[in-house]
Formats: sequence, C-alpha cells, structure tokens
Amino acid sequence: MTILTVSTPSNAQASVDVRAFLSARPTTIGVGQELLINLWMTPAPGANRQYHDYTVTITGPDGKSVSFKFDSYVADGTMWMPFYPDQVGVYKLKFDYPGQTFEAGNYLNGELVATGGTNYSSITFR
Repeated sequence: MTILTVSTPSNAQASVDVRAFLSARPTTIGVGQELLINLWMTPAPGANRQYHDYTVTITGPDGKSVSFKFDSYVADGTMWMPFYPDQVGVYKLKFDYPGQTFEAGNYLNGELVATGGTNYSSITFR
C-alpha cells in the first residue's frame, strides 16, 4: 500500500514536513460490503485551515483504477470515505497529497478571510 506522494510548493515563511496515513477496515469483506477508508495528516493544519486535494486511488483485482478527490475536514486534517468492492480479489489503495501553502492571515471554515491584524504566518505543508 502506498501511503503518500507529495510535491513541494515554495515561497512560505516556514515549511513543515507532513506524514500521511491511510487506514482501511475491515481487511476482509465480501463483494458489495462497506470498506471504511480513513485518511489523515500530521501535523494537522490547525488554525481553521483545511488541506486540499487529497486523492485516493483504488486499484481493483482486474488492474482498473478509480480515483476520488477530497478536502480534509477543517483544522484536523482528517477525511474518511466508504468504498464498496464489486469484485473478489485484492485491492490496492494509494493516498496522494500535492502539498500546500497557506497564505498569512486568518482562516474560517478552511478559507482565508483576513490578511490584516493578528494572523498566522504563511506556511507550507509538504
């Protein structure tokens, strides 16, 4: 299982190396039963910020792949999704995150809302 692919954005006042995690449970199920996929990054973005463009690619036993793109939940860096396999066999899961720079400012519900006054410095998560 590949855990993470990351590119490196530039031009921030600070940069932080992140670690990505993917968990899928249960590990053995039948066709059409729910597989719960959890994704999270550490450190979390915090400060009401939100990671963007988590991508989960699932490759089935027949070699065909399907991808899903998500944003994390605000502040905690987590995300989850259900998946329902349609074939018997082994599935491979891959989690990609492109990296991200947060501009200096204050955030609300994951979006930059103010750049003046007391705010957080710009930071790159890579």
